[in-house]
Amino acid sequence: ANGMVVCCLIVFIYAIIGIGLFKGKFHIAISSRFSLMSLVKDFNQEGLYKNSGRWQAGERNFDNIWNALSVLFEIITTEGWLDVMYAGVDSVGIEM
Repeated sequence: ANGMVVCCLIVFIYAIIGIGLFKGKFHIAISSRFSLMSLVKDFNQEGLYKNSGRWQAGERNFDNIWNALSVLFEIITTEGWLDVMYAGVDSVGIEM
């Protein structure tokens, strides 16, 4: 029982560190009017807003403590950790 409390505390601390490092960084640009060529040609702020796009938080993010804990749980259990890794590689902050 004591070991479980210590493990939960460690995961909670890592979640807080993750929020401090990655809050607002796991966003993706969403637009229904993007084609593949316009993505390559106009993938900047002007192109995104010209095509009525918006920024949206990705499915896996560190924007709040619950999302951070679920991402860390996913990494710890090694179920779908590759999706988290790819989201981290592709991550950009808002308007970057």
